[in-house]
Amino acid sequence: MPFKLPFLSSTRKHKGQDYDKLKSDCRSKGNLFIDTEFPPDDRSVFHTQGKLAGVVWKRPKQICDNPKLFVEGASAGDVTQGRIGNCWFVSAASCLAQNKEIWHNVIPNYKEQDWNDDKPNDYQGIFYFRFWRYGEWLEVVIDDFLPTVNDELIFIHSQSKNEFWSALLEKAYAKLFGCYEALDGGDLGEALEDFTGGVSEQIDMVKLGVADNPEERATLYKKFGKEMDRNSLMAASIPALSSDEMESATSTGLVKGHAYGVTAVKNIHLENQTMFSRLFKSDNKIPMIRLRNPWGQGEWKGAFSDGSEEWNKIPEEEKKRVGLTFEEDGEFWMSFDDYCQNFVHTAVCRVVNTSMFSINKTWHEGSAHGEWKKPDRAGGCANNRDTFLQNPQFLFDIKDAEDDVMFHLLQKTIRGKEGSDNLTVGFTIIQVVDGYFVHFFAPEGMDPIPKDVLFILDISYSMFGTKIQQQRDAMDSILQDLYEGDRFNIMEFSTRANLWQKTLLSANTENKQKARHYVRKMKATGWTDINTAMLRGIEFLNSITSEGTSGNRMKLLVFLTDGQASKGEHNRDNILNNIDKKNIKGLPVFSLAFGNDADYEFVKKVAVKNKGVARKIFEDSDASLQIKGFYNEISSSSLQNVSFKYLDKNTDVTVNATKMNFDTFFNGKEIVIAGKLSDDNVQVLNLIVTGNGVDGHVELEVESDIKSRVPELTKVGDLEKITERIWAYLTIKQLLEKSIGETNEADKKKLNDKALEMSLKYKFVTPLTSMVVTKPDERDLGAYEENEDAGRMLNLIFIFNH
Repeated sequence: MPFKLPFLSSTRKHKGQDYDKLKSDCRSKGNLFIDTEFPPDDRSVFHTQGKLAGVVWKRPKQICDNPKLFVEGASAGDVTQGRIGNCWFVSAASCLAQNKEIWHNVIPNYKEQDWNDDKPNDYQGIFYFRFWRYGEWLEVVIDDFLPTVNDELIFIHSQSKNEFWSALLEKAYAKLFGCYEALDGGDLGEALEDFTGGVSEQIDMVKLGVADNPEERATLYKKFGKEMDRNSLMAASIPALSSDEMESATSTGLVKGHAYGVTAVKNIHLENQTMFSRLFKSDNKIPMIRLRNPWGQGEWKGAFSDGSEEWNKIPEEEKKRVGLTFEEDGEFWMSFDDYCQNFVHTAVCRVVNTSMFSINKTWHEGSAHGEWKKPDRAGGCANNRDTFLQNPQFLFDIKDAEDDVMFHLLQKTIRGKEGSDNLTVGFTIIQVVDGYFVHFFAPEGMDPIPKDVLFILDISYSMFGTKIQQQRDAMDSILQDLYEGDRFNIMEFSTRANLWQKTLLSANTENKQKARHYVRKMKATGWTDINTAMLRGIEFLNSITSEGTSGNRMKLLVFLTDGQASKGEHNRDNILNNIDKKNIKGLPVFSLAFGNDADYEFVKKVAVKNKGVARKIFEDSDASLQIKGFYNEISSSSLQNVSFKYLDKNTDVTVNATKMNFDTFFNGKEIVIAGKLSDDNVQVLNLIVTGNGVDGHVELEVESDIKSRVPELTKVGDLEKITERIWAYLTIKQLLEKSIGETNEADKKKLNDKALEMSLKYKFVTPLTSMVVTKPDERDLGAYEENEDAGRMLNLIFIFNH
């Protein structure tokens, strides 16, 4: 569909250089343009001297006979990475090439800028490009000198030797930040925003759990399809866990520390209903995604790779419909299931439509510029309770319940200043509507609490082969991420449970290396006595004191297994009860289940009943990447025993509130609380958050003027207030979570019955309602996806719960 980029009326000329004036001056003098603001010498390549020898700057006509800005238009194949680590920018440029409206804006008047064989004297060696920076478009002028070594371009180049748009685009972007070296390592979303003026979102697919959750995966696929239809730019990446892994290939051919442009999201139809199609849980189609490696070579080697046998199941007309080609061009297809198993991050940049003449949804854009400035406008994060409220605050109204609101916080980059990093920033929102409130709590920049960790590793026969190798990979990743102040030990178990060391060791480089060596030597042997291992692990960690350490510490168990008990206590319920009785101090247990045949239900219960979370690692996936995301979730604990109170004149004014006490808050996550105020006359709501941080007790108090900050929303048909539905959603979710860990069948039934009752009332689809066809004495609720209001609410809930 057509769309509008942010209005170009706000356009500023970078460094005051006017393209038309400079070109006219060169034409009158008979000279080719030389940019003194970004001269063709080493200063424009690197911050420091001597990093690359033999660089010669040449104009395109000195490189080839017939240079062109574009050869047969722009395509992803025009963008191939050079000798600098800017695949994030290269992938963004590859995405740019897929969208004509966007690159027409970034490369304006491209036909007039191009070489003209009929009027060679019109060419003055000058180009200009547009980039969006902090609310305005910048026009960046450059000359056409490009750095070469041995007559070859050393940075971005096209597969067509006489095509130069991508190389010149990169040069203009490098000028924006000072030099080419400033583009070494960056954020894909930043480049996408600079091309579009859009809003980018980084989706962590490991945290979403899409690899082992078909429902979440289907939701994400539908979301990606809509984003492509709306001309959003998208790219995927696999983070490198160390410098040694940077740009190394996985066994499936994908490169770590690298970004891939997403060029298509399509359902591909099979010839007929076969065992093959049933394997993909589809009647006649497979959700697929197409990507491109900006290197121009090196592709996916798994199912549906170029020339693979899976394509034999696809009709020829279907191959033509999706534009299938088998070339070593860096572009490839893969199933969405494989995509979720192998990639970790997806960057999505939405081009926001603000045109009042559009027939599609129109956004009204507002922006506010500010700064954190000492002494009275730099309050710090939530740790600084005495100054927190000194941070800048903004008030806004939502006047119509039909409206969606999107927030985007930008920090002016200091890229290009050697050794400089952006600062951690964030924001908090409290909403109160019609007596219901929703509070989003996500403080940033809090120091992690040092941990005392015991890793309990299953080395029984059932872990033989892929599972134990994945466990070794997992531990290698986790040990690398232990903080200097952490302490750790390892217990291996099969028929017996054995500690590696007698006590906890400091997580210094030497001890972590010893632990890696120990884990790599593990071999699968013996039977699986989960009960004994867990009880001894709890006993060991409870015996550890904080003597010789300072400040608050967090104890936790990390349990790695396939969950298949074969020695000692076999009964799962008995094992759970034994752990419950032993763990009287409430040590959190975080569990990883290895293998397609893992008893994940049991492993998840072990975690949920003990304040932890669980993940499943499939045998055909890259375990180290999934483990990286899992451990990041649990390694950055910054608050323990977090409690929320909502007071009016020191009196609690909440009723039917969702969970307000949390064992742990992890950096990068978000706590969402919803409830109803007991008194409609409350004018000022005092929020008090308490917890234990790295330096001890933390207390934060925030005062919110309810009446002046957020007006009441109007009703939309029979749709309940947005905040009430969020409260209902969170309540249902927490009831279902509590039900998982409940062993008493009567209590479990009560929890499920309550969740079912609320799900039906508020029209939410849950595991309990998925089989409900009708409800007595009620009108048919209708298909959820066909209910416009419900669909809108589902989108809101997805955002709030992300």
